[in-house]
Amino acid sequence: MVPPFFARRFIPLLCMFGGLSACIQEVHWETPEDETLVIALERSPQTFDPRFSIDSTSSKISRLLFRSLVSVSNGGLIPQFDLAEKAYPDPQNPALWHIHLQREQSFHDGTPLTGDDVAYTYNSVLDPELGSPFQGDFSTKFERVEVDAMDRFHLRFHLKRPYATFLTDLVLGVVPASLQDRPDQRFPVDQPVGSGPFVLHHHQPDRILILERADAAKSGKANWLQFRVIKDENTRILGLMGGTLDVVMNGVSPVLGEELTQHPQVHSVDRPGIGFTYLGVNLRHSILATPEVRQALSLSIDRNAIIQERFRGLAVPAAGMLPAFHWGYAPSSASQYDPIRAKTLLDEAGLVPDPITGNRLTLELKTSSDRFRLGIARAIARQWKTIGIELRIRSFEFSTFFADVRKGRFDLFLLQLPEPIEPDMYRWMLYSLSTPQKEAGAKGSAYGRMDRSLVPPGIETVQQDPLCKDWARTTWIQRSALWVRSFLGARTSTGSANRVYYANPSFDCRVELGQWETDREQRIVLYRQIQQILADDLPVIPLWHEHQRAYLSDRVAELNLLPFAGWTPVADAVLHSR
Repeated sequence: MVPPFFARRFIPLLCMFGGLSACIQEVHWETPEDETLVIALERSPQTFDPRFSIDSTSSKISRLLFRSLVSVSNGGLIPQFDLAEKAYPDPQNPALWHIHLQREQSFHDGTPLTGDDVAYTYNSVLDPELGSPFQGDFSTKFERVEVDAMDRFHLRFHLKRPYATFLTDLVLGVVPASLQDRPDQRFPVDQPVGSGPFVLHHHQPDRILILERADAAKSGKANWLQFRVIKDENTRILGLMGGTLDVVMNGVSPVLGEELTQHPQVHSVDRPGIGFTYLGVNLRHSILATPEVRQALSLSIDRNAIIQERFRGLAVPAAGMLPAFHWGYAPSSASQYDPIRAKTLLDEAGLVPDPITGNRLTLELKTSSDRFRLGIARAIARQWKTIGIELRIRSFEFSTFFADVRKGRFDLFLLQLPEPIEPDMYRWMLYSLSTPQKEAGAKGSAYGRMDRSLVPPGIETVQQDPLCKDWARTTWIQRSALWVRSFLGARTSTGSANRVYYANPSFDCRVELGQWETDREQRIVLYRQIQQILADDLPVIPLWHEHQRAYLSDRVAELNLLPFAGWTPVADAVLHSR
């Protein structure tokens, strides 16, 4: 029963803003009620194929359908063997790794899963013709993967050089080698064949997704997962209150969540999260290219006030990409709040207030149309207004918004990096050659005038740095060789995730050394330096790390959240029978 005070205060508003259908429409699907967990999705997956899953929803669903050699779906974020039985570097060649698979594994269609499938999965990603978004990153690490001719369960991973993140890179879901016989090497629509704990049973885009457990679970676990695409927060709340939803993961704003958990049939669980919320800054913008301006923008955000107002304390200010409980974390002043200092920096940058309006600068911030994210954007706009920054907010449906981010059509954007488990994500996100456009373009900013097609811009400036001089020489040779190969027609890529167009050779040097260094203590030293460089440069402005929080119906007796928003805990949730 809905408490009267809650009904009087919130349900009329929810129905009015969510639409009448949000209050009365219920969809029924033929799955056993006592064995089915009903979960809200904010948006549909774009693909089920792990080789193409880059959006958060697709990645999370893909992990339920496909197994990988290694998994990090555990509270410690530690690589643990999944399909792999053991893995070790070759005693004579540290750039060669041996992987031995568990035997007697199979895909959902009964086909045995062998090394041929693993080799095909990774080699297909390395093939530019497939068009996997992971090709650029993988091609900087892997040469090829081959199967032992005498043992189909023994694989050899040939690396371009030894590097620290190898085991973490083995989280890619394994697909059948039979896909190589298809003209496009892709699954037929809505017919993925994996080896994970669940099988795709039914999919209606933008409406519903039903997964069936591949092997019946013991009593108390769901054999069916029914994901309903519910884009409106109000409708998700009503679904929990009305008993038509069992799980909403991070899909209710904390303000309404406080009221929701007073409902007798709804409870919540939470834990500190690793997700990194930040403002991306377009460094090709002539004014935003000035570091003092970026520092001023960061100094004028009162993160603690927003966390208390918008998150009800369920977040912590971010000093950088990594939270304080991560082994690679280093404290910094990147989240400091000092609006007086911010005004001084803007004055020194020549951005003085207009004598009539008080406005120094007008910027545009792009974000998704999610109401909670819009509220955060407006809170930042109010704080920036006090130092003379006029912020115009433009919101879009997520796919449109993200397309603009990927193409560089923004001044600033508000986004979350959901799973920065490995600090090598710094390199993936901000390496100078990993920009969408490689040629020099915009002339109003030094970052826009940099060519990214050959070697990291400014590489000559670190040749006297004792730490980086060998890196600079090696990189010159390697990049020149790649340029020759591309000139002769070979397709090469260094990725495109550096959408802010950041470039700093000291950063480039250290993130590559951090990837290559296999001693964790030495890596920690490097990543501390990296985080200090980014705290000074602020190519992205750190905001906070949000807690993971799930709202649950009384059917869910136990759910152990991970530090990131994966669906593995939902698959293992303990249920009460209805």
